[in-house]
Amino acid sequence: ALRVESDSAFLESYFMRGQADYSSLAGAFPGARPGEAVLLVPGVMANHPAGATRVNVAASGPENARVQMTVYDREGVLAGSLEVEIPAGASRSMDLAAALAKTGQSLEEGHLRLLSDQSVTVESSTAWPGVAIQNPILDSDNLSGELWAPHFATGAGAWETSLHLVNLSAEPEEVQVHLLDEAGHTYASPLKANPAVQQLAPGQTWSAAVSTLFGLTGPGLHSGYLHIQGGAGALLCGYIEFGDPDGLSRYRAALPLLTGGTRAMLFPHVALGLGYYTGISLLNPAETESQVRLDLFNKQGGLTGTVEFALAPGQKYARLLDELWPSAGGQVGGYLAVTASQPILGYQLFGREDFELVSAIPAHPLD
Repeated sequence: ALRVESDSAFLESYFMRGQADYSSLAGAFPGARPGEAVLLVPGVMANHPAGATRVNVAASGPENARVQMTVYDREGVLAGSLEVEIPAGASRSMDLAAALAKTGQSLEEGHLRLLSDQSVTVESSTAWPGVAIQNPILDSDNLSGELWAPHFATGAGAWETSLHLVNLSAEPEEVQVHLLDEAGHTYASPLKANPAVQQLAPGQTWSAAVSTLFGLTGPGLHSGYLHIQGGAGALLCGYIEFGDPDGLSRYRAALPLLTGGTRAMLFPHVALGLGYYTGISLLNPAETESQVRLDLFNKQGGLTGTVEFALAPGQKYARLLDELWPSAGGQVGGYLAVTASQPILGYQLFGREDFELVSAIPAHPLD
């Protein structure tokens, strides 16, 4: 485990790991979680030829942490559990298959609930042949009857986007998935119903490729955003996954579905030029206009440049950073600060221009 301490209360961290040749790279955001909190890891796999999930837990407080890991299959049925005690300051790496050791069950997709009696730091990844993806770590702030994915992209021979949802409500839920364009209008070209409607049983995990769900075809790129709605009091969570369209898993990255916006956020890494790209997507989910300011900083904290614009209600703004700051080409490192007059949502992706690598960067809310 890596422990970082500072005399500043305003320290934001970013952790990446991958292959030494950068052929595979995943992003993680470790941070102490409050004791007795239930953490959720959707999209887990075990004893399956397509992939395997690992969970790394560190006891970040002064006391030993007793951690209970419970695994549920795609239908929400209990598949296995594991309980461990981790000494204070130590960490434990666990293959999800260990929780299924009694049954040896093959798990293609499901979710993991993790309960600790002390403050812990949790990180999880799923490995496929040739690529690994960082699993979003979710808590109660990620549960809602209304979720947003500020970006989707499919087509052009480069991208496919998949939606993954878990119903943690005690009752069945009818979920509507709205496909919207960048102006916030109902997407014009689907060959199937929009919104798509899906019935989810309690505990059920459901996933679908956006192109298949809405019948998006043709050689061009389809992009916009998703708005997911359940019933009143629904407890839904999940993530969006970006990857290659041919199913070879050459590159994959995942970001959590969002429940609410923020007036200030930070993306703690950027890469412009030298064969790399960084793209941002910002969405205004509110019914009032939001004035937005982007400040790009280098690794030394110096201001590279500023861009200001207005986001209309329901509007999405997606750009590559080198489009906004052409003179900043070659800047690898630094960060992007976003402020807005009304709460907005944000995603960031960065990777190599040859599409052999992509990594996801969630926003760090600052307000």
